[in-house]
Amino acid sequence: TDSQGPVLQNYAFISAGETLTLRDFSSLMFSKNVSCGEKGMISGKTVSISGAGEVIFWDNSVGYSPLSTVPTSSSTPLAPTVSDARKGS
Repeated sequence: TDSQGPVLQNYAFISAGETLTLRDFSSLMFSKNVSCGEKGMISGKTVSISGAGEVIFWDNSVGYSPLSTVPTSSSTPLAPTVSDARKGS
Protein backbone atom coordinates (compact mmCIF):
# COMPACT_ATOMS: atom_id res chain seq x y z
CA THR A 1 0.00 0.00 0.00
CA ASP A 2 0.94 3.67 -0.32
CA SER A 3 3.08 3.03 -3.41
CA GLN A 4 3.91 5.26 -6.35
CA GLY A 5 3.84 3.70 -9.80
CA PRO A 6 5.95 4.67 -12.82
CA VAL A 7 5.58 7.93 -14.68
CA LEU A 8 6.74 6.39 -17.96
CA GLN A 9 4.82 6.03 -21.19
CA ASN A 10 3.51 2.49 -21.88
CA TYR A 11 3.83 1.38 -18.24
CA ALA A 12 1.39 0.69 -15.42
CA PHE A 13 1.68 0.16 -11.67
CA ILE A 14 1.94 -3.55 -12.53
CA SER A 15 3.00 -4.17 -16.15
CA ALA A 16 3.64 -7.15 -18.40
CA GLY A 17 4.65 -7.02 -22.04
CA GLU A 18 2.61 -10.13 -22.83
CA THR A 19 0.81 -12.12 -20.12
CA LEU A 20 0.15 -11.17 -16.51
CA THR A 21 -1.32 -13.85 -14.22
CA LEU A 22 -2.16 -13.35 -10.54
CA ARG A 23 -3.61 -16.49 -9.00
CA ASP A 24 -4.37 -18.42 -5.83
CA PHE A 25 -4.48 -15.56 -3.32
CA SER A 26 -6.87 -15.78 -0.40
CA SER A 27 -7.07 -11.98 -0.62
CA LEU A 28 -5.54 -9.58 -3.13
CA MET A 29 -5.78 -5.88 -2.22
CA PHE A 30 -4.57 -2.79 -4.04
CA SER A 31 -4.97 0.13 -1.64
CA LYS A 32 -3.76 3.76 -1.74
CA ASN A 33 -1.52 3.25 -4.76
CA VAL A 34 -0.78 5.94 -7.34
CA SER A 35 0.05 5.11 -10.94
CA CYS A 36 1.08 7.95 -13.23
CA GLY A 37 2.01 5.59 -16.06
CA GLU A 38 0.09 5.82 -19.31
CA LYS A 39 -1.40 2.31 -18.88
CA GLY A 40 -3.03 2.90 -15.47
CA MET A 41 -3.01 0.36 -12.63
CA ILE A 42 -2.60 -3.07 -14.32
CA SER A 43 -1.57 -3.64 -17.93
CA GLY A 44 -0.70 -6.55 -20.22
CA LYS A 45 -1.86 -8.06 -23.51
CA THR A 46 -3.56 -10.78 -21.46
CA VAL A 47 -4.35 -10.10 -17.79
CA SER A 48 -5.80 -12.87 -15.63
CA ILE A 49 -6.76 -12.80 -11.95
CA SER A 50 -8.07 -16.18 -10.80
CA GLY A 51 -8.42 -18.38 -7.76
CA ALA A 52 -8.62 -15.39 -5.41
CA GLY A 53 -11.02 -15.41 -2.48
CA GLU A 54 -11.43 -11.66 -2.92
CA VAL A 55 -9.91 -8.90 -5.04
CA ILE A 56 -10.18 -5.39 -3.64
CA PHE A 57 -9.23 -2.09 -5.26
CA TRP A 58 -9.56 0.69 -2.69
CA ASP A 59 -8.61 4.38 -2.81
CA ASN A 60 -6.17 4.07 -5.72
CA SER A 61 -5.36 6.86 -8.14
CA VAL A 62 -4.51 6.68 -11.83
CA GLY A 63 -4.04 9.49 -14.29
CA TYR A 64 -6.27 7.97 -16.95
CA SER A 65 -9.94 6.97 -16.99
CA PRO A 66 -12.49 5.50 -17.41
CA LEU A 67 -11.85 2.07 -15.92
CA SER A 68 -13.90 0.46 -18.68
CA THR A 69 -15.42 1.53 -21.95
CA VAL A 70 -18.06 -0.24 -24.02
CA PRO A 71 -18.12 0.44 -27.78
CA THR A 72 -21.57 1.37 -29.06
CA SER A 73 -21.57 -1.75 -31.27
CA SER A 74 -20.79 -4.09 -28.34
CA SER A 75 -22.47 -4.92 -25.05
CA THR A 76 -19.34 -6.51 -23.56
CA PRO A 77 -16.84 -4.28 -21.68
CA LEU A 78 -13.25 -4.35 -22.92
CA ALA A 79 -11.94 -4.32 -19.35
CA PRO A 80 -13.27 -5.19 -15.90
CA THR A 81 -15.84 -2.74 -14.60
CA VAL A 82 -16.03 -1.23 -11.13
CA SER A 83 -18.77 -3.71 -10.20
CA ASP A 84 -16.54 -6.59 -11.38
CA ALA A 85 -13.77 -5.41 -9.05
CA ARG A 86 -16.20 -5.31 -6.13
CA LYS A 87 -17.35 -8.86 -6.89
CA GLY A 88 -13.76 -10.08 -6.97
CA SER A 89 -13.83 -11.14 -10.61
